Amino acid sequence: MTGNINVRPRASILRTLIFALCLYFSLAANIDHSRRSAMPQSSSSTVIDPAISVVDGVYTSASTQAFSPNAPVIFFVPGAWHHYDFFAKVRVGLSYPSDTTNHPSIGAYPPTLDLNDDIANLRAALLAHINAGKQVVVVLHSYGGIVGSSAAHQLSYKYRQTQGLPGGIITLVYISAFVVPAGNSIRDMLPGGQWNPWMKFEGDLSFTEDEENIFYHDLSAAEKKYWVSRLRHHSLRAYEVKVGVNGEGWLETPSMYVYCEQDQAVPLVVQQAWKNSMGPGVATFSINASHSPFISQPAKVREAIAAAITFGRQESGITV
Repeated sequence: MTGNINVRPRASILRTLIFALCLYFSLAANIDHSRRSAMPQSSSSTVIDPAISVVDGVYTSASTQAFSPNAPVIFFVPGAWHHYDFFAKVRVGLSYPSDTTNHPSIGAYPPTLDLNDDIANLRAALLAHINAGKQVVVVLHSYGGIVGSSAAHQLSYKYRQTQGLPGGIITLVYISAFVVPAGNSIRDMLPGGQWNPWMKFEGDLSFTEDEENIFYHDLSAAEKKYWVSRLRHHSLRAYEVKVGVNGEGWLETPSMYVYCEQDQAVPLVVQQAWKNSMGPGVATFSINASHSPFISQPAKVREAIAAAITFGRQESGITV
């Protein structure tokens, strides 16, 4: 009968929906950590103040700009807790085609991925350009140094020429980047094997604090706030995997170390020690900047890249 409508199923459905929403927000609170754990792996972001970021425009401009067929590809590799949007300012106005990638171990939940996953991901991305016959300059920032040094094994331009293969890496550019010898991990490279005081952990999740001073002290207040909001959690396992026997890429490929003179995360004296451990023949470039010169001084980073191209081509025997 139409006059006797049972409303209990609708009430039951409503209670179920409310419970599901409560459960969702409870789980999100545990893994999101102020938006930093679950940020989307997107290639753009909405920024109210265009003076803060050029993320929205970089991919369009990079894809529509015409470059010489012989122009090298500049491949940017981010550090821990960071992702590829942080290189947007450098990529805008760059006179060469560029590409980048995110590390699978950053922002992943559960945090089961590690350094080896990041190496495999980067190597596949590099090979896409190298197998197409491109000369590649790989720009490694901080944690990216340990990833790129391993991913570059037998991908140098000089080595591939001896094998009759096209393309190759002409320069590895280390920007305040880890130089980790085979058999060691990132944790092994820290004083006494102890975490830096601004590194924080919740189980296998790693986070940072005081980022405005540690990473971005030479930025405006608005930029500091914006870029801190873009950081993600990182898997603790990424810092404890030992570098393999083929992980010392600077021994195979022409390399440049870019010093960040005001770095509060990796002091200059540490950068210099890491560069010296690479042996002779490594070029250097200095920028009077924080740990993040690709944001605070993108023009100087572009200068370093131009110098790295010249150096790498000379060392690789390439005439243009």
